[in-house]
Amino acid sequence: MTLCLRSGQGFTINEVRQHQKALLAGTANTTGLPALPTELLFEIISHFPSVPVTFDHHPNLPHNAAIYPASYLEKHRILCALSQMCQSLRRSLLPYVWKKIEVCASNYLDEELAMSKPFSMNLAKALAKELVRQLEIVTIREWPFASHVTVVNVTITEFSQQSVLPELARCLADFSNLHTLQLLSGRPWIYNSIKVAFEGRIFPSVRTLVVDLSTYPVMACCQEVRQVTALNPCPSLRFIPPLDSVYAMFNQCLENCFQLEVLRGFEVFPDIGTLFHHMIKKFPLTRIVTLCAQNRTLTPENVRSLSQFPKLSCIELYINADANDPITSRSQTIFEAAIVALRGTPEVEGSQQIKLKFLDTVTTYPL
Repeated sequence: MTLCLRSGQGFTINEVRQHQKALLAGTANTTGLPALPTELLFEIISHFPSVPVTFDHHPNLPHNAAIYPASYLEKHRILCALSQMCQSLRRSLLPYVWKKIEVCASNYLDEELAMSKPFSMNLAKALAKELVRQLEIVTIREWPFASHVTVVNVTITEFSQQSVLPELARCLADFSNLHTLQLLSGRPWIYNSIKVAFEGRIFPSVRTLVVDLSTYPVMACCQEVRQVTALNPCPSLRFIPPLDSVYAMFNQCLENCFQLEVLRGFEVFPDIGTLFHHMIKKFPLTRIVTLCAQNRTLTPENVRSLSQFPKLSCIELYINADANDPITSRSQTIFEAAIVALRGTPEVEGSQQIKLKFLDTVTTYPL
């Protein structure tokens, strides 16, 4: 039976042989922690919290630009410390230290929460300086590390935005293997700076993109993206943005993301029928469609029209209730319409399914 590690990290035969060769040659420690299989080290490290990338967010739950407490920094710090212990660990772990650029956690957050203070310029400054530090390491001091970067998860602040944002845009273009990009801010006044800094840049390797109302101009740089998550683009329980911004955000997606397969975040769009009409025309590769039962513009006819997506394999229905609560007649009607839509699509590879996403859990119904 194959051992399944929680971390999910694996190594090629060449990496394993190099590690064993270093141990046998006596160039590295042969006892204690450095002698453990590297997979076990990752298994241990995986139990520390990781900074999440928000692929999926329930529209009925509030979301702010994420700044996490210092505990989320531990995983990166441990990887850095282990990579500096000896040659064998450095050779094995150093590429994973810089696999992710994550600048969305800070010690200042713990201090300010403890003192019940609002987020200060100290916090904004700390995040900006840390971003510049990490970008400098992988693009200037140790430029070969740029090829290891696959995920960038950054919370953008207003501190020195006129100099930090162009530097971020320049470095992202150097990450040839970057596949996941999450840029959040939650500060609408940064929109123009984002637009200017990223204008003309292209990130062809990005396949997954997460943005909000202040960072969505980055969509124009990611024309090969397959999955887009737009945070807070539509009215929800806690946040009501201007409708012109919502439409502008969706239009940006229509004009640039031609290979899109999954679009999340517009479940509460003011006119969901129009949204589906544009998606069917512009995004024929769509595999997953997300719906929200609370959206009063969502009708069974709208849902059944989704059968026009030739590759549709999954419909996700958000429900503003817990799984143990009785399902409303409206949600039941939408659910039944989703079944009809999936069964009306052309044959697709693999199985089709509907996911009911409650506030507390997810239930899957294969067809």
